Amino acid sequence: MSARAAPRLVAVLKVVLTALVVALLVRFVGWRELAGTLAAANRPWLFAMYGTTIVTFSLTALSLFLLLRKTGLGVSYGRVVYANAVSSLYGLIVPGDLLAGLSKWAILSSSTGERARVLSAIVFNKVALAAALVLIGSLAFARENPFPEAPFTSVSYLAGLVLFGGTIAALHPRAGPAIDRVLLGVARPLPPFVKRPVESMIKSLQAFRSIGPAGHLQVVAVAATAVVLGFTGFACATRAVGAAVPLPALPWIALILFVSKALPLTMSNLGVREGILVLIFRYYDVAPATAAASGLLLFSNSVLIGLCGAVLQAVSADGTKKKKARVK
Repeated sequence: MSARAAPRLVAVLKVVLTALVVALLVRFVGWRELAGTLAAANRPWLFAMYGTTIVTFSLTALSLFLLLRKTGLGVSYGRVVYANAVSSLYGLIVPGDLLAGLSKWAILSSSTGERARVLSAIVFNKVALAAALVLIGSLAFARENPFPEAPFTSVSYLAGLVLFGGTIAALHPRAGPAIDRVLLGVARPLPPFVKRPVESMIKSLQAFRSIGPAGHLQVVAVAATAVVLGFTGFACATRAVGAAVPLPALPWIALILFVSKALPLTMSNLGVREGILVLIFRYYDVAPATAAASGLLLFSNSVLIGLCGAVLQAVSADGTKKKKARVK
């Protein structure tokens, strides 16, 4: 198989798998029940969800903008918003977040002329968002453990402590380089597809240790606020379809959805996200159709941002054509 044919085959297989998973989900929950639940969704909660999604997206772009500016890259906030929106659009089309992220990297690299620092900023921004989500989600799971017979509470507290301590150590000017050497030594004999992400992460840490504690706290505060607002949007989605899930449980459920996205089995995690919610929400006596409907509302948030990306890209392309026409 040629190098060009392999990605196309993966994309086709992912589309087929997405269709299969969605078909099985609809068959399980019942398409009439699912359609009826979506049609009866509470409009004020829907508007609140979409409004929260836009604000969350804006804050996510702001944290990346701060990272870029603090490392000396002169890029406008509007350009970062444009790059994030286009990346969200591609995330609905191409298989996996990596390929979608390449579009963001390409746009910001062309604007700044600094490929390495832009890549480091994108990676570090993802780390900040993921760290906030994992920390809050782990603590929420420890508090709202639905499986009291298992030692998940202790594991959750330990995970939060390790994450917090590990982040501080990785960013420390003295402890950080020692951690880098250990990670490089462990990754050296591994296959390239494993070693390269590790090396990229290490370069990101090296580039952003110079920001200083105050700069890191500012970025983390914006990222944490975006994550908390994401939980709020999740709550709006559940309330819109009448899913009576306790609010303190939503952060750890969001964490599970985040982890499931690390294995991109379907396009934009469609079907997998809804199936996970059906399994978890049953512990709170939520009907399968209602759980699946809340997952589809979460998916519609991605569609909303993707549509914004499509509009921005169309406007940008039109502006480029007009500029070329004036030059001629």
